Amino acid sequence: MRRLLIFDIHCLASMYVFSQFSNRNAELPSTDGLKLK
Repeated sequence: MRRLLIFDIHCLASMYVFSQFSNRNAELPSTDGLKLK
């Protein structure tokens, strides 16, 4: 049960980071791509 809770938190954190990255990427795709590389 406890391990499942940690797994859920990890998934939520990953989705949050992915959504933030997607929002930034949608605004400035070229500059963000250059910064990441």
